[in-house]
Amino acid sequence: MRLFIAAPVPKEVREHCIMLEDELRRTGVRMKTVEPENIHITMKFLGDVSADTAKEIIRVLDKNSLHKANASTTRIGVFPSIDYIKIVWLGIDSPELVNIHTRIDGLLSKLGFKADTNFVPHITLSRVKEKPNKNLVELIGTEDRLEFIVDKLLVMKSILTKRGPIYEVLYEKQLE
Repeated sequence: MRLFIAAPVPKEVREHCIMLEDELRRTGVRMKTVEPENIHITMKFLGDVSADTAKEIIRVLDKNSLHKANASTTRIGVFPSIDYIKIVWLGIDSPELVNIHTRIDGLLSKLGFKADTNFVPHITLSRVKEKPNKNLVELIGTEDRLEFIVDKLLVMKSILTKRGPIYEVLYEKQLE
């Protein structure tokens, strides 16, 4: 099964993301925006794992304490670069969230997962399907701060379909 660890975002952040997705669609560039119910911060992509490994991941997260994180949205950014836009995202500023990610990397390394080399906290807004136009490029870097608290993590199963991913929560961890 294909798994990742996510931090859900509060309603006001989700609504802000939906508004940004509307702006992105109005640029006229062909793209696939993230469905409102799927908006989240990916803390760690785990890939295809067995049911036994999924149970171990949940066990490890369950027995270790992790603390809530103060966070704020920042600017619209892109992966991999402004010259070759594939993903448009909303940045998240939170040293505490970075610390949670580092802790997750350490805990899961004992199960054979490699540490991420360059964690950039963000919410994916869209996947761009064609060369961007001037309207899209002008949105990159737009900044708008919303403060919020990350108070839980989810282990999510992702089923890929032609219409987009379907997510299922396998485990929810409240942060202290």
